[in-house]
Amino acid sequence: MTLDGTRHSSGVTGVLALNSASTTVATGLGLQLLYKNTAVALGTPIAVGTTTSSGAYNIDLTARYYQTGAKVTAGQANSTATFTMTYN
Repeated sequence: MTLDGTRHSSGVTGVLALNSASTTVATGLGLQLLYKNTAVALGTPIAVGTTTSSGAYNIDLTARYYQTGAKVTAGQANSTATFTMTYN
């Protein structure tokens, strides 16, 4: 599995930039992606495991807002990520 998107200019691991489509975008933060509570290196494949049986398989992904600046200003705080699953 690979997660990717527009990286935040802060360079913090796993932090995506906020979408700039709105004129009222929040500042001072980004959206951080985590796998098993660890920041994801964007664009780097993650081995999430295997299963030998049919049925559901859960992948422990979460996202959180991450403060990147000294001050956070109000506004829309949306981001976009691309999730690519590779089956072998």
